[in-house]
Amino acid sequence: LAYSHAIPDSSVTTATIVGYQASNGLARSEISGTLSAIGGTRSALNGAIAGTKVAANTVLQSTQGSTLAADANVKTALGALQGAQSRLEKTVVRSPISGTINSLSVETGDFVSPFADIAVVSNNGALEVIAYATDDDAKVLRVGGKVTINDTTTGVITRIASALDPKTKKIEVRIGLTGDKGNLINGQSVRIAASRALATPGKKPSILQIPLSALKITPTGSVVFTVSASSTLVAHEVTQGTLLGNQIVITEGLTPDMLIVTDARGLKDGAKVTITK
Repeated sequence: LAYSHAIPDSSVTTATIVGYQASNGLARSEISGTLSAIGGTRSALNGAIAGTKVAANTVLQSTQGSTLAADANVKTALGALQGAQSRLEKTVVRSPISGTINSLSVETGDFVSPFADIAVVSNNGALEVIAYATDDDAKVLRVGGKVTINDTTTGVITRIASALDPKTKKIEVRIGLTGDKGNLINGQSVRIAASRALATPGKKPSILQIPLSALKITPTGSVVFTVSASSTLVAHEVTQGTLLGNQIVITEGLTPDMLIVTDARGLKDGAKVTITK
């Protein structure tokens, strides 16, 4: 649907869009074929199961060898079904976040090496600035410090790396936007001005942030979950703050030493959990 509504511009030509549409059509055809194969395998599995039930009902009249053969057919059908499902799963590319495809660098027939970047998916409505500071500058920066971006947009320091980046030999600083993003676009180089403040020894950051997946929105408010000593889930009501990419600031209800569940989807208060290592 997105390709059918695509409009060519100076960056993407009509030919490129048509190529993407063709690649998308081929991929959909491959998936449809695999789904058909799964349907056939599933039918074969159901037939084998039915044959096993018939063999069980007539076990006094059938030989042990025929029963073993029916069981073997069931296992073979199960193996074929799982193999088809595995092949289908490999045709689906999933993004860890919801957003917009800003770049797609591969086409049908291209050879892609392991760990190569094939696409860029961004949440353009929640931009984050990545900056690099010298060791001396990083000492006078603090999490929660105010930042001005391009003299028009405000931000706050959300993370300061604890070690030097091996490529830049500087310390990475991440900045979340607190004001209107204005004319900022993803991938743009910006100029920032950060306030300097000597950190107070032993003072904890003024804000806490958690993954969005750890927050559950309920009709009565937002909650996070911890695990009690009896291995049950305990809901804690929290107050939301600023959205920072795939992280969200929590202003009330959390403490720095609280261990929370990082994926709250489908969870409820009091549910029994099993902790594995």
